Amino acid sequence: MLKIKKKFGIDELVNLTSILAILFLAAAVVLPHVRAFRYFALIPWLRGIGLGGLFVFLILQAWIHRKKVSELFGHRRARSGANSALQIVLFLGLLVVLNSIAAGHRGRLDLTSGRDFSLAEQTKKIVKNLKTDVLVTSYFKETNPSSMRARELWKEYSYLSPRLKYRQVDPDKDRARAIQAGVKRYGVSVIEAEGRKVEIEGTSEGEFTGGIIKATRGEQKVVLFLEGHGEASPNSQDQENGGGLSTAKEAIEKQNYRVEPLSLIAHPQVPASASLLVVAGPKKALLKEEVSAIASFVERGGKVLLLLSPQVKTGLEQWLKSYGITPDDNLVLDYKQHYFVDASAPLINRYPFHSITQNLPDSFFPAARSLSADRKMPEGVSAAPLLETSDSSWGETNLLSRNLEYNEGQDKKGPLTLAYAVDVEKKEKRQKTRLVLFGNARFASDGAFTAVGNGDLFLASLNWLAEDEDLIAIPPKPPGPQPLVFSNGQMMQVFYAVMSLPAFLLFFGGLVWWKRRRS
Repeated sequence: MLKIKKKFGIDELVNLTSILAILFLAAAVVLPHVRAFRYFALIPWLRGIGLGGLFVFLILQAWIHRKKVSELFGHRRARSGANSALQIVLFLGLLVVLNSIAAGHRGRLDLTSGRDFSLAEQTKKIVKNLKTDVLVTSYFKETNPSSMRARELWKEYSYLSPRLKYRQVDPDKDRARAIQAGVKRYGVSVIEAEGRKVEIEGTSEGEFTGGIIKATRGEQKVVLFLEGHGEASPNSQDQENGGGLSTAKEAIEKQNYRVEPLSLIAHPQVPASASLLVVAGPKKALLKEEVSAIASFVERGGKVLLLLSPQVKTGLEQWLKSYGITPDDNLVLDYKQHYFVDASAPLINRYPFHSITQNLPDSFFPAARSLSADRKMPEGVSAAPLLETSDSSWGETNLLSRNLEYNEGQDKKGPLTLAYAVDVEKKEKRQKTRLVLFGNARFASDGAFTAVGNGDLFLASLNWLAEDEDLIAIPPKPPGPQPLVFSNGQMMQVFYAVMSLPAFLLFFGGLVWWKRRRS
């Protein structure tokens, strides 16, 4: 049998280059849609190699047919047309290169003050730190406007991590897949991770991020709220008296915690299944047996979030003293930096460095007392201040006085500390735990939770206690209008700015009228 051997020359190199370029470009288009593919960082490289191969192919073709190209450009009219064509080709090539770079390095500039078109820091932190693959399937009608909103938002998520993949299914067109997933209604997104499935409804960032947390974190941690002493209740909506924590409860559950009430009167023991205990502003003193139950819980490694109201003896004072913290018997007032017109609601924008308060916006605390830490803390205990009032504040001790003003030697001069984060590590008792103490209970109530950074501070404290530091960040904003909050100083600046313009116009209008009358 006759065998024909053919040398590998320039023509074969040109053909091979064109084939490889087409294959690389095809891979860059097809692979992102393959479910098993995970190496999304390679896509820009594949696209770039493909475009580079096409460029080399054109150069080699021009070299092979250089005589014909020279003859073509030999005439003056041809040279002029070639120059124009070359400029067009170079411009188009530049656009292709820039588009390729932009596709591999996505960016967005959000100039709104509230970052309304950007994902929240908590969302970015959670998605970037995913340790397992997450598949999101949304079941929307293609004609539904919510379909586009969900698709665009989930795309923002998928850009943050190659571990998160998204697909959208129209139940009318693919009924079998919807039935297999157990989806019985439109507008549902199913999040799958490590064999777990979580169904969510809606198209808000808070719902999406909460679904990812539930799907990736598995077992829920239990958060207990003490009751029986007039504490604020997570099952109550009481915005006027600060007794409702239903908004806080909803936010806690979105982060995959389970909220349950706890009464220590009948059974003075905190269950071992609890991750942390919240004591939210008791109005009556706890019994000794209840204090002992909380102390025993902490000694076993339990965490406590304690919110204290002013002028209330809780029965916990001596126990807190064993950790170097003393609640001051005062009411914090600040006539210069407070929330709207309430001097007893100091506005806080001074945060000592701590993971709880990083990147936190302003917060305010209606009816707060200050806390003090011992200069020499007990062995194995360290307390970090979280909130400090302004220099113009003070802790008023005589609330029966008609003139509430700072009295040296009697009142405590600002800046004052309103909260502490306490780390406990006593080796001899093998005790390692955490406490967070606030000299205020109403900042997390339904009427204040969504204002400025109050809710963010509450959730960050809870995350730190539960040792879920990866959740500590600014969470997604709830849908709907956000309240605009002014301090007293800012309100006065707005007032003077608004009133000065009509006064200015009135003055010069009168001056012009007076001059015309004289003339």
